[in-house]
Amino acid sequence: HSIIYSLMSSILSVAPEILEIIVDRMTQDTLSQLAKVPTIFNISPCELPLLRLHMFPNSMSISSNGLDRQQVKHFFATHNHSVRSWKKRTATAGIVNCFRSFNFPPTEKYSIFCEAKIGHLEISKVVPLFLENDNIDHLITLFDGCSLDRVTLIVDKKSLDNVSKVHPFLASIHARHVEFVLQSANRYDMLAPFQSEEFANDLASAGAREVTFSSDEVFGRIQDVQPVRDDHPRQGKGKPSFVFDILLYLAKAGIDKVTVNSNVLENPSEYVTKEEMDSFVDNLSKIERPLNFNIILNYMDKSLVDIADKKKECVIKKNEAIVHINKQNVSGQIVRNRLGYDKEEVTIDDMMLRMYAVDDTRNEEVWKPISSDLTDDLLPEIQNDLFRKRLLVDYLRKNTGWNMTVSDLGDVADNIDQMNKFHENLPQWLENPDLPGYDKSRLLAEVATFKEYSQVWGSRYGPCRDLMSDNWLRHITERIEAAKVNHNNSSRRNTLVMFATHTEVILSTMRRMDFQIERIETSGGFVAEIRFTENEGERVRLIVNKSQCENEWMSRYRKLAGWIP
Repeated sequence: HSIIYSLMSSILSVAPEILEIIVDRMTQDTLSQLAKVPTIFNISPCELPLLRLHMFPNSMSISSNGLDRQQVKHFFATHNHSVRSWKKRTATAGIVNCFRSFNFPPTEKYSIFCEAKIGHLEISKVVPLFLENDNIDHLITLFDGCSLDRVTLIVDKKSLDNVSKVHPFLASIHARHVEFVLQSANRYDMLAPFQSEEFANDLASAGAREVTFSSDEVFGRIQDVQPVRDDHPRQGKGKPSFVFDILLYLAKAGIDKVTVNSNVLENPSEYVTKEEMDSFVDNLSKIERPLNFNIILNYMDKSLVDIADKKKECVIKKNEAIVHINKQNVSGQIVRNRLGYDKEEVTIDDMMLRMYAVDDTRNEEVWKPISSDLTDDLLPEIQNDLFRKRLLVDYLRKNTGWNMTVSDLGDVADNIDQMNKFHENLPQWLENPDLPGYDKSRLLAEVATFKEYSQVWGSRYGPCRDLMSDNWLRHITERIEAAKVNHNNSSRRNTLVMFATHTEVILSTMRRMDFQIERIETSGGFVAEIRFTENEGERVRLIVNKSQCENEWMSRYRKLAGWIP
């Protein structure tokens, strides 16, 4: 009895397996004399859907949001090496956000968790832990015994030499999906570590089956305002238009799915040709297993000769190879004239998002006076506007070769916006116009009035405006009524409801709600604020949301498409 009592008095220091053996060997009489009978329970494994990692000077922080009570216990279970641990309870009962910070680099070896299953380890893009020095080895140690389904890694120029060494970390955590976020993705030399069969084979051998390439929106997408010399790596002269070799290496190595987001594997100074796409798909078709590639490409046609169909998703199929190309913000000959593949277009006909695409409605009837190719069919107001601007319209028709329908006029304005955004040189007929009475500034300003030309007129024309906005007005009214009913019930109360839709829909809705507004920019719209007071009951305030902050000093940056160096 004395030996057993000695063990029981220091129960926390006894391994559960040993304690279980001791209890099993006790007689019933012995157990009955114990003040407390230890019982071993099998607890659920530590599972966290998302873990974020932030790097600070000499320290590292991890956080996980929206945890339940059991997950919180797991998060703080091994805390001996934490410099600080804290948690915040959200307004929703029972949901907790947890944080822990550690000295970094660590002075001794330890694991942050014990056999945790983590859905996604996301290294912060704002304060990242780069793959430099011994950081990969530190990650292997810190997540020893853990299983991570997906991991996001940040790669900068200093990390390039270590990218090829990342596969031991992926193998140690059993990662299925790895995302590489490239800072300064416009530097072509950032892709060098990925352009090898050995790298692709190492990823597959480590267990990776899905790879994503992204560019850091903070650092990677803004092209340098200052020009660089032609032979600089950033310029990409003489480089391929798109690094298809990387994708082929990954496919041959056994990677099942690859996603390439905008501006990552592209050379911005070149265009992808039909021959390159043909060769790429032909090579994929030789791989005898299903593949899935999601590629977002942004094209710019400098000559403004042709414009692509916008915002349509097509699936390019050839044997077992499937290539998804999401043509967003696309302008140029390549999509319309060069991609000779069978398209399976995805139709989006949600009443709240694209009312004009919904069948069995009066769409064709209400849009005909706005979008007809025949001038005589257009609204008298549109005909008068085009007549007043006939010299400008004729000038655009002459230099583009387009018919200059209402839709074409909007496309010209959109193309110029895209060219400014990517700092492309405008054609000479825009830089130095030979239209009497027009200089470059006046010409561009008047062309800008055609931005979303048909959408703006659609919101002005009563039948079209009503059809575009009816569903929205009913939905907004229902939301306000629901807020009135539920404002005293915290479990059912919405504190913020957000919607996004197309220009003609939101502008039509705002006009129906008596907003005095002619047009909205991208990200523009309105806010409906609902308040409940004891004295005055419910009140609704409508606030216009302007998409751009207009300051006096901003004018000097207009030629830079809004990007401030």
